[in-house]
Amino acid sequence: KSVCYLVSALFTQICYGELMKKLSLYIFLGLICCTVGYANDIRDFQIEGISIGDSLLRYSTQEEINISENNSSIMKDKSKKERYRIIFLNTITKNEYETVQITYKINDKNYIIHSIDGSINFPNKFQECKNEMNIVVNDLKKIFIDNKLRKTNGKHTADKSGKSIHSSTYFDLSNGQVTVWCVLWSDEMNYDDGLAVTLRSKEYTNFLINENSY
Repeated sequence: KSVCYLVSALFTQICYGELMKKLSLYIFLGLICCTVGYANDIRDFQIEGISIGDSLLRYSTQEEINISENNSSIMKDKSKKERYRIIFLNTITKNEYETVQITYKINDKNYIIHSIDGSINFPNKFQECKNEMNIVVNDLKKIFIDNKLRKTNGKHTADKSGKSIHSSTYFDLSNGQVTVWCVLWSDEMNYDDGLAVTLRSKEYTNFLINENSY
């Protein structure tokens, strides 16, 4: 049977007591219904209808992807080899997030998605962002009962000036990771401060931990 929690941070759908194949992570909504202890597969979750392992071509045309790549970021490994590309996906209707960011491998003709970020801006409101993050994290704990949870706080490694700070919580699943995090960026980085929910494949998670050039 399903156990349903009335909450204010996330929305996941369920159908007649049976967990749907795809769950949706939606922040700032009202109802979570989940099978306790079930959630362990990163592919079962969605951000704006998109899951890890999907092809980006399901949501964008080749032309639209090419345009987005003109304003993309590249992730390199420690040998400076280009490994992953990060783009903002502007071709879908965003119902719950202000921006959606997609990561896939360089030269992957199928554009298999390895990371999805949904974010909402909190400009210069780091404490307010963290308050909302804690609501999301507490509700996720009810889904990820059997999964490891880690928390980190401090300087963001992407900012070489050391002025950007973050507060992050990680849920490690069997084949990926769910992260909820707040970042207050320095003026040098020129990024938007805010709250993000991130889905990552296990492969991309391992890259960030062991191979990333940061």
